[in-house]
Amino acid sequence: MNTQKVTIVAPTPMPFTIKKELNLDALAKNTELWIKTKLDGFVIGTANGEESYVTQEEKYQATKIISEVSNNSKLIIGGIDSPSIYSTLNQIEEFHESGANHVRVRIPRSGNIVNYFEKILKESSLPVIMIHQNIGGREDSIKPKSNLAEPEEIGEICSMDNIVGYITDHSVRFEAVVRNHVSKNKYFWICNGSLIIHGVLIGANGACMAFANIGSAAAHKIFEYIKLNQLQEALDLQKRVTKIDYFVMKRGVVCLKAALEILGFELGLTRKPQSSLNKEDLRLLQEEIESIKPYII
Repeated sequence: MNTQKVTIVAPTPMPFTIKKELNLDALAKNTELWIKTKLDGFVIGTANGEESYVTQEEKYQATKIISEVSNNSKLIIGGIDSPSIYSTLNQIEEFHESGANHVRVRIPRSGNIVNYFEKILKESSLPVIMIHQNIGGREDSIKPKSNLAEPEEIGEICSMDNIVGYITDHSVRFEAVVRNHVSKNKYFWICNGSLIIHGVLIGANGACMAFANIGSAAAHKIFEYIKLNQLQEALDLQKRVTKIDYFVMKRGVVCLKAALEILGFELGLTRKPQSSLNKEDLRLLQEEIESIKPYII
């Protein structure tokens, strides 16, 4: 693990056949395209808005394909959103057997989180990256409070053996405090394409975000500009990224998939009740992609 090197990963959208089955051939082809970009890793199973529409078995199948196609040359991260210690450890083993080299575990919305991670980290066969986002997971989850842990608790967990990184929530002010409690030798990834420059300025050394599926090069470039003290260039590029990121994320995973289709990936239809992108939004998306394509490819 090299935390001096900027690392950009993305939650991977799943391609489906016309019969709405997981399209493993398309996933293999998409992976071949992604590994030619600046993307440093894949998060399989969660969270880009599609996680509730993919079975656990399909997540393991996808992990196996991505691991094989990439020859394990990238971060292959199994995404886990379970508050159960037993379930989490079971999923870790399944992801490990499927070819993952890391897992990403969400902070539970209730209970003693330090105790939860202590037990998982002692038994996990894979290094763990903790995520602090109060969205995603089960659709019937209780409404969370503004933050799921205190900065000191997050720092305590991040100091434990077998945990290698942390992914932020969207509150930059809160995460700026958290940064003071997380060692510089751990991953510290900002969570959203519209917040890349904000993440860099509070000390992030990478990002985990849906936007990276289409714009990993732009994300790396923003980090590079700031390292070179080219702040205006970083701001200009961030404005372009924010525009397309907001357009896509406002419309959800169906729009992300449509953007990838425009760029030459194969995703197919979404599973019901998710709907397709309407013609007007598709036209606008095509215009947005064309305007930013030189910066994201």
